[in-house]
This record gives sequence, C-alpha cells and structure tokens, in this order.
Amino acid sequence: MGNKTRILHVIGSLARGGAETMILNLMREIDRERFQFDFLVQKHERASYDDEAESMGATIHRITGYKNLPVYGAQVYRLMRNYDSVHSHVYAYSGFLMYIARLAGVPQRIVHSHTHREADEHPSFLRGLYLTWMKHLIRREATEWFACSVDAGRSLFGEMWDHWDHCRVIPNAINLDAFHSTVQPEELRSSFGIPLESPVIGHVGRFVPEKNHSFLLDIFGELLIRKADSHLVLVGDGPERQSIEDLVKQRGWVSRVHFLGLRSDVPDLMRGLFDILLLPSKWEGVPLTVIEAQAAGLPCLASSVVPDEALVVPSLVKRLDFIGGIEAWAQVINDHMKIEGISHEGSYDLVAKSGYNASITAKTLETVYSRAGSR
Repeated sequence: MGNKTRILHVIGSLARGGAETMILNLMREIDRERFQFDFLVQKHERASYDDEAESMGATIHRITGYKNLPVYGAQVYRLMRNYDSVHSHVYAYSGFLMYIARLAGVPQRIVHSHTHREADEHPSFLRGLYLTWMKHLIRREATEWFACSVDAGRSLFGEMWDHWDHCRVIPNAINLDAFHSTVQPEELRSSFGIPLESPVIGHVGRFVPEKNHSFLLDIFGELLIRKADSHLVLVGDGPERQSIEDLVKQRGWVSRVHFLGLRSDVPDLMRGLFDILLLPSKWEGVPLTVIEAQAAGLPCLASSVVPDEALVVPSLVKRLDFIGGIEAWAQVINDHMKIEGISHEGSYDLVAKSGYNASITAKTLETVYSRAGSR
C-alpha cells in the first residue's frame, strides 16, 4: 500500500456541515506525508469541500445506492481492500460498513458518532430493528469507537460504551487560525444592509428538522416585539431552506431575515456581524458552531441538548429548555447580548488550550492511525 497509511473516511457528502468541517480541519493539520485521507461519499453531486479536499491530495470515491446492500456492499468491498483504516461517520449505517471492511481485510475499523439522537430512544418498530442490527454489527466488527461527546457515544454504542479500552471521545476540532484575522464590523454590516446599531442574531447550521428553524423564527418574532430593529442572519443550506424562506415572506420579514447560504467566512461573521449565536436544536452532539462562537468571543444561547463538554468558556454560553416557550428565549437573548464577558483574546486562548484545537486533535489521530499502518 506504499509508505503512507491510507485512511478512507465514509460520509454522506463533503457538504459544509459540522462533521465535514471537522474532518477538513483535521486534514489541514495532519501530516500528509505520512497519512493519506480519501473519501467515500454517497452522492454523485459535488459538494462544498470537494475542491479543497482534492487540492490536499484526497481522492473522492462516489458510490450511490447504499440501500441496495448486495450491490453497494460489493462495490465498497473492492474499494476498501486498498486501505489500512476505514473511518465511518454515517451513524448506525456504519455497522454494515464495518462488516464489509472486515471482509475486505481492513485492519483498523473506526465508527465515529457525531450526534445524540433523542428520536432514536423511542424508534418505530422498523427503525428499532434496523438500529438493533446495525449496532450489533458495530460492536462485533469495529475495532475503535469514537464520539464527539459522552452522550453521542451512548446514543450509538450504549450506556456503558466508555468503559471499553477501544472507546474514546474525539472533540469536534476547529481551525483556530481563522479567528485571528482582522474584521471590519462596519463593512460587514453595510454589505448586508444592516445598521451598525441594530441587534443581530446569528445562526449557523443546515436547514434540517433537528436544527429547529421554525422555532427559531418564532423566537425572532417575539424578539422583534422587544427590539423592533433586530435582524436575523441564517448561514447554511439544506432541504428545509425554501419552506423557511416562505415563512419569512408570509410574516413580512424579508428585510430583517438574511439568508446567506453556505459561507467560508463564518469566523469573520461571528466576530464582526453577530451579537449572539442562537442554536435551538432538537438534538446535537457537540456543535462545532458553539465551539467556534466561543473562540470568537461571541455570546451563545443554545438548547439544553448541547452537552457540558461544549462549554469551554462557560460565561459565554447559556442553555435553555423549551418549557418556557419563545418568551423565555427572547428574554435571555435580550439579556445575554449585554454580557460583560471575557475578551476575545481570553476566550480564544481557552479554546486553543482545550481539546477542540484541530492541531492537538490531529496529533491524537496520527497516533491512532499509526497503529493501522503498523499492523
């Protein structure tokens, strides 16, 4: 297989999401003279990070039809025979992939849980059968179990998952270099037509049900009653974007809600545009955006599903459940934007010293992947 240790990351696509961003952050930091990152994706369409991954030497393999297990399994088997390690990021379906990887003779087989799915705690009958089968395959076939948090590990691997030697928490690492650039708030706000003195609520995430965009709009509506000059900035894309845009039009907020799509300058937006980050998710692992907000020195209000592990700078992050409704969320936003928090330099330093620094996490994974190359 040559001198490099060859790692195949399996993921839905290289769209700009939390897990995908983390993998690219690690790819930028890892020793690419020793480790080769390639990708197996499940979509033919090119995605946001494809160009950058390929510029760093990755090959992106596109195999679709993953629901046709015999055909898909045969194609994946032939591909996996060329790798020292398979690192799967596709939640429960990883069980089938670990089975194929073992048949293909891959010595190191890693399953990585990036989320805590509360919906899977009470699944439908068919979903329950699927999860039971896949989790059985994970336990039997995977050589390493990774998770972004303790709760994300329990969600996929079971309550006692962290008692095993082959299990570990791998924090969702960020690239801190992006938080050192110079930003001009006046220019940023002017470019979006937002007055300098107006409160700006920011959100970064895919337009999918778990991100709870409809509730987010309800909160914003309540906030407009209290602060009529407020603006909402939504960064991201996804299947529910059009329905959310339609809701904004129905409510007459087109001039107040800004849809930015996929952006590569999120650190600049956090430091120069947002006054607070709002994340009312229904479920999460350790959201990358919350870590990024703390590196930017930005106050953040998130739902209570965000775990303790995400609180690197506790004074910047408030968590709230849904019991109090939109009035409670709007009040906390109003109060938390005024926070006399830690300086940007202070919060940056705390994140840099934490496990969320991509350069530190890359060194950890180099040690892990080295074991595959030596087998």
